[in-house]
Amino acid sequence: MDDNDSSPVERSNQAIMNLSSLAYNYLATRTLEVDATNLVAMLNKSVDDSNAPDIDSHRMRLLYFYGTLPLIFFCIISIAVNVKILGCVYWIRRPLSPTLQISLSLAGADAFSSAALGIGLVGNSFIPEGLGLKLPGTRCFLLGLEVIRIGAVIITLGHLVTLAINHYLGILKPLHYLSIMTHRMTTCLTILLWTLPLCFFMAYFNLIENEGFQSPGCKNITFLLKKNFRVMFGSLFFGPFVLMVCIYAHIFHIVRKHQASRLRFSRVGLSFRRNGSNKIHQNTYHLLAKNIKAIRTTLLILVS
Repeated sequence: MDDNDSSPVERSNQAIMNLSSLAYNYLATRTLEVDATNLVAMLNKSVDDSNAPDIDSHRMRLLYFYGTLPLIFFCIISIAVNVKILGCVYWIRRPLSPTLQISLSLAGADAFSSAALGIGLVGNSFIPEGLGLKLPGTRCFLLGLEVIRIGAVIITLGHLVTLAINHYLGILKPLHYLSIMTHRMTTCLTILLWTLPLCFFMAYFNLIENEGFQSPGCKNITFLLKKNFRVMFGSLFFGPFVLMVCIYAHIFHIVRKHQASRLRFSRVGLSFRRNGSNKIHQNTYHLLAKNIKAIRTTLLILVS
């Protein structure tokens, strides 16, 4: 049948069908376009998600690389400074005073602690994380290095506490100080300060069942993250600081009290001109002045 012969109703139905077909084709095309767009977006997202771990790993590697280098550099500087201090012992007049002997041992402890920290940063962070190089078969070595590093921290704190007690005795009993802090006593204290922390942590890392050095290949070290170890190490770390604060606070209280007494006596006009009392007074004041100077130096070391 010809289009001219078709009725208006048929032409209207045909037009509606054509419009419906065009609308369907348009909607189908748009749906395919949207689906394709969503598919591309999903693929891009999956690619981004798959690349996200690589990006994070690269960022962490850069962080370890550039973050550990300054720390290692500072460790080298600390070692050099403390070794130079120890090198000055050849020009120091003998016999060494107890304060100087403990201070030189403290310089050695600082150098030892800096060396352990620097080697630990290289072995635990810089090489495996910063450079991405795995070191097989070194877990036990690194765990032993951790024992030395933690022990070195306590060795340094032990020296600082010993110096504080040494200054306290010098201020509290200046005339009996040398009879208490003899060369033998100072040497024994120094040996104990060096050996006790290392022996304690070596035993601690060896006595935990199925962990530390008892685990195969020294792989299980979860005890380092547990509460017992953290409380123990925190007590050993912060306990000496609290003790030193109390000691130095009492020392400065004694010093201020002594200075106030001297000022009061000078105003009254007491001169202590008799030979015996004058000599005792001069010796006491001289020893007190030396101990105050040593205390100020130690406080600078402690703050740094």
